Amino acid sequence: MERLHSAPFHPTVVATNTLELVHTDLVGTFPPSFGKVCHFVTLLDDATELAVASPIRTKGDVGKAVES
Repeated sequence: MERLHSAPFHPTVVATNTLELVHTDLVGTFPPSFGKVCHFVTLLDDATELAVASPIRTKGDVGKAVES
């Protein structure tokens, strides 16, 4: 079996200011926990490498979590 090789990834956009480029991810569905939380959303600021994870009840709550 032949191994697949990929070219190195070189980003074309490099953020230098806070919140200029933010990476997000939505994770879930999990069994409900305290407060009926079933998902969480992660945010990563490219410039500062600050990461935040916020628990949410539904996928529709992502916007509220990002705003806060």
